[in-house]
Amino acid sequence: MSIVIPNPDLQQENARLLKKIQYYEQDLMGPAAIKLEDLADKLLQKENEISNLKTKLNGVSQELKTLKEDRSVEEEATRSAKMYSTLLEKMLDEERASYAPKCSGDSCPAVREFKAELENAQQEKKELEEMMEEFRCMWSKDTSDFQQTMTTVKEEGAKLQLEISRFQHLYQEAQDSISKFSDAILVEEQARREAEARSSELENQIEILSIKIEKQEDELQVLSEKNADIEDQLSEQEYQLKCQDEELAEALDKLLKSGEKAVQQAEKMKMDDLAHAVELSELTEQLETVKKESNEQIRKLRNEAAKLARDHSVHKNATAIQIQMIKSESNLHYEKYVKFESEALKLQKSLEESKQNSEKEAVKFTTTIHSLESELCATKSQMEATTRNFMNFAAAQQEAAKDSLRLKKDIETLKEDIKYFRKQNECTMAENEQLREKLNGTVRDYVAEREKLEQKQEEAIFKMQQVHSKHIEEVKHNNMLAINQEMIKAQMALDSTKKKYAVEYEAIKTKLVHSVSESDRLKKESETKIASLSRNVSTLESKNASLLAECAQLETSQSQANATLAKLNSQIDYLEEEAIMQKECHEKEIQDIKEAHRIILDNMGVEELDEEAHEDVEAIEEKNDSAQWELVDEE
Repeated sequence: MSIVIPNPDLQQENARLLKKIQYYEQDLMGPAAIKLEDLADKLLQKENEISNLKTKLNGVSQELKTLKEDRSVEEEATRSAKMYSTLLEKMLDEERASYAPKCSGDSCPAVREFKAELENAQQEKKELEEMMEEFRCMWSKDTSDFQQTMTTVKEEGAKLQLEISRFQHLYQEAQDSISKFSDAILVEEQARREAEARSSELENQIEILSIKIEKQEDELQVLSEKNADIEDQLSEQEYQLKCQDEELAEALDKLLKSGEKAVQQAEKMKMDDLAHAVELSELTEQLETVKKESNEQIRKLRNEAAKLARDHSVHKNATAIQIQMIKSESNLHYEKYVKFESEALKLQKSLEESKQNSEKEAVKFTTTIHSLESELCATKSQMEATTRNFMNFAAAQQEAAKDSLRLKKDIETLKEDIKYFRKQNECTMAENEQLREKLNGTVRDYVAEREKLEQKQEEAIFKMQQVHSKHIEEVKHNNMLAINQEMIKAQMALDSTKKKYAVEYEAIKTKLVHSVSESDRLKKESETKIASLSRNVSTLESKNASLLAECAQLETSQSQANATLAKLNSQIDYLEEEAIMQKECHEKEIQDIKEAHRIILDNMGVEELDEEAHEDVEAIEEKNDSAQWELVDEE
């Protein structure tokens, strides 16, 4: 049997904690959704950056095409130079052939001049050939370097394609994880709504129970006051019973001394009196022991009354009805006792007047004593039955007190769990804010670096275009003799542009590696955050399961309490039926005593006595019975 003893302060605190839990859940799920949206936006930004890098690679490929065109132009220039040298050789051969017939000897000055010019032309030709060979070596070297750079550019492009595919795969995985997490959030929201509905039902039940307990406490106070009044009445009735026993003993002594002829009958009556006195003493001792036990049990019940408010509230109406019945019965018994006393006095007078009929009266008196003894035995058995019922009721109340203590401990553990969950929510909020600040800082740095790289690339492309355009114009408009110098300048320009391009390419490569590492780090952070959120979801599910278990315990305790109430109501009905049966038996016995008294009066030859004396005897009997019934009802 479990009894819940709610407190209004505890109810308010529970409601406040439930509201805070809902608020923390909303705060926890809100930033998580915002962070997922931020991650999705960042992934989209990375995709845009990758597309920009693709466009830049296309621009670089176009620049390489322009460089190839420049190379073709330079090759054409070298061809034209070769043709020019061959033409010069032909012209020299023709001049040599024309001068040959005119001058036959070496002495001719024209021949000498011609030879000198020829030697000069040959030297120039050799110098030109040497310069062409140097130019060819430089050109072959530049072409090999250019081919190597082209192969490296292709390899880097392939690597960039792999990185782009990896980024796309990561983006797809992030989208899948976001969809899974959104589904988990929806499931968690449904579970949270169900938990809120159940918690609201529990709060309503707790409020109803608190109202019932307040009513029971008021009824307990009223019952304690009534118990005090009943104890006072019992003490008064016990004192009156003692006085009446003394008066009865004196009356019996007078009856024994009244007649000389009824000495034997008086002795018998004395023996019966002594036996009755012994039985009365035993009964008084038993009553005292029962009273002491009942007083101790009443003290225990007073100590446990605060814990058993609910059970007493259920029995309020029944106990009030019983108390009214006890009062009415006690009044009737007291009246019967008074009538019995008056009747005894009148009987004493009638015995003094009618000594002849003393034998019949003695026999009748013994029968009345036997009837009283039987009544005392019946009341004793009733008292034992009531004490057993009372002991069972006390054991049930002790079990209810133990259950209430268990429930209090469960409430304390629930408070501690709520405090721990509150601290955990605060820690998660702080971690979310730190992660948000870090992500914002990394995004800003990445955007600034990307803008700087774009500016540098644009400037480099513009410079390369200017340099190559100038070089082509100079190659077209310069003379054929200055081809070597212009080609050397072009080679220098190509080397510088290659170096610049290599530096810029390395910078872009490092930035790409940094962006890849940053994206990996962001992915890891998002995965850790998702794992922490899933753990929070599992903790919330465990808390919801514990709340459901507590609800089930409360329902079982309520069903057990209802069962105990039904048992107590059945016991009360059974006691009421027994009281009614006993009352009917008492009425029948009283009628039998009245008829016997009338028969005695008829035998004595006395006319009708006053009905008041007969009523006094009945009042004495009813008073004795009422005292016993009050003891039973008090227990």
